[in-house]
Amino acid sequence: MKFTLVYMTALSALITAAPLSPPPPELPRLVLYHQTTHTNNSHPISILPLISNPRIALSHLIVAAFHVNPNGTIHLNDHPPSHPHYDTLWQETRALQSAGVKVLGIVGGAARGSFTKHTFDSTRTCTFEKAYALLHNTVTTYDLDGLDLDVEEPMSLRGIIRLVRRLRTDFGPDFLITLAPVATALVRTNTQAVERCRRGARGREGANLSGFSYFFLNHDVGQHISFYNVQFYNGFGTVSCSADSNTNTSNTFDEIVDAGWDPRKIVIGQLTSPGNGGCGFVEHEELRKAVGVMRKSTMGRPAGTVGRAQLRPEDLVRIQTLSRDARMGPTQIHKITGYSIYQVKYALKKKTPTVGKRTGRPRKKGASPGEGKEVGTRDGKDGAGAGEAEPHEGMAEVGDESREAEGTGRAIEGEATVAMELEQQRD
Repeated sequence: MKFTLVYMTALSALITAAPLSPPPPELPRLVLYHQTTHTNNSHPISILPLISNPRIALSHLIVAAFHVNPNGTIHLNDHPPSHPHYDTLWQETRALQSAGVKVLGIVGGAARGSFTKHTFDSTRTCTFEKAYALLHNTVTTYDLDGLDLDVEEPMSLRGIIRLVRRLRTDFGPDFLITLAPVATALVRTNTQAVERCRRGARGREGANLSGFSYFFLNHDVGQHISFYNVQFYNGFGTVSCSADSNTNTSNTFDEIVDAGWDPRKIVIGQLTSPGNGGCGFVEHEELRKAVGVMRKSTMGRPAGTVGRAQLRPEDLVRIQTLSRDARMGPTQIHKITGYSIYQVKYALKKKTPTVGKRTGRPRKKGASPGEGKEVGTRDGKDGAGAGEAEPHEGMAEVGDESREAEGTGRAIEGEATVAMELEQQRD
């Protein structure tokens, strides 16, 4: 299982009745997987506190887990969905939907069998249709708002694409289709692999439990997939802050975004307690800081600059100019521009025909080599001393007039942009 809702009995005892919360917006999302539907004494665990407490902004509840069996049956955990065991569950999911919460069902998970050649991955149409009919009937009977496809066994790309397209065709554009990969399945081992993938070649990917490439799946049917519930634990991904928790994170999320994924479609899956689901639990305060840093570094980027390979030429010029003319380090550039640290480092290594490496401040047009030192003179200091001044002091003259770098052209707009940014900081 990916995520499970635990300690609900204790939670319900602490929460008193309150007015229902208004329907949450599309972003941000708070998604909970609900599998432990009963106590050890077989008493139903209520999920109503999730909507009666105004401090909980739940957006999606995923009922876990449905298993489509080769013998022509479907089970919700240990019983058929229609079993009286789940009467309370289905009554309360309708209450959640009335409060604006989307209710989905998860198919698959750690228990294998739903995505084999005997069910949804069969090459025989009759076998696929038999399994699909069970799932279709469950969705319509319990009025589910969507399905989460948790493929944790080998499945063909053809098979998962067929299932996604069929669900979209039968249930329409408002039906939610999500998948639940491990975080490493959305990571490329290097930038060249990402670029090869964009050209249609299979590049190297991280650990993957599903058998098929999520890069190719997203390329073919990504428009039909609402978002990805990604597992960032059990050794498949990390979410944590670095020593400087206000600027940097050390996590797999940045690598996923750098691989070209839209951050708005990535839900960070975390364990709900250190004793639930294995290893990789992140304390709530650390998770809060990390999510805040990640939102700042990804959501504010200009269009088309999500991943390293998507940096436009003007983005490269901007980053390189800030580094070589304003003498800024990667962290400073990250704070000013919103590009990720990975993007900044990539841009600084990238060769462009516009901005060449310079060892010092550019000299004025027409100045002789011997006069270059006077250009950097300020308050009786020579060029070497001026080079040690604060970045905004050195940039005061960058936009004054057109110059040529030593042997290379210079984008004047890039200079003006840098000067404006630094002048704003100075103010």
